Amino acid sequence: MARLKTGTKGFYKLVGGGIESRSKNIIYGPPGTIRTVFAMQFLWQGLQEGEATSFHVMNKMFPRLTVCFKSFGLDIELLKT
Repeated sequence: MARLKTGTKGFYKLVGGGIESRSKNIIYGPPGTIRTVFAMQFLWQGLQEGEATSFHVMNKMFPRLTVCFKSFGLDIELLKT
């Protein structure tokens, strides 16, 4: 199965070349474990490669995510439809 780049070299190596295409994954952990940052990097990598992306969260609204992305220099507001 094809694998997707995560944009994170260490994780890319850890999982043997990326996350399986069309797989569903849950990023889980206590506060402060960089879940949102990892998800943002993975989504941004996919957008840069022309992939369709989706990010489902239970504790953050889109405006708050927009601020998080902007803090890393990633402007997702332009992508909202």
